[in-house]
Amino acid sequence: MTEQRQLFQRDGPPFVPPKDCVIGRKFVPMKEGEFVPDCFIYCDGGNKESHIKPAGGRTVFSAVVIDADTGQELGRERQTGKGTNNVAEYEAVKLGAALARRLGVLAPVFRTDSLLVVNQLCGAWSCANPRLRVLREKTRAFLRGIGGQYRVEHIGRRKNIAHVD
Repeated sequence: MTEQRQLFQRDGPPFVPPKDCVIGRKFVPMKEGEFVPDCFIYCDGGNKESHIKPAGGRTVFSAVVIDADTGQELGRERQTGKGTNNVAEYEAVKLGAALARRLGVLAPVFRTDSLLVVNQLCGAWSCANPRLRVLREKTRAFLRGIGGQYRVEHIGRRKNIAHVD
């Protein structure tokens, strides 16, 4: 049986992470030995005008789906919008979940270079910004809509092949 870590938040009782999340760079497994990914979905977003309009410039976000067995690219999508860097990162994960659903993926691993998005999606960090809170819930709904198991991981920016910024 795996041991679960307890994380402490400033604003509440001890937090025990759900079994389908990555906390920082350490994965907390769903069930020992059961999760086998069928693909990796690299997600990235960025505010292209952050030096001019940090609170809401033009954003670009993308997702790339890679088959876990062959390493072959199964799909790629890129969109634009308005918002902050964090909004763009959330939109990238939502885009990846929508792409996974269209491709029929059942066990994806989402990889993003946004530690904030990973930890807020998993519940390890609280979300004070009301707009990000709404995006977090929408993103969780997209992830649940895949229908199978999924994992969310933090990766370094250089390893993110969906790189937009």
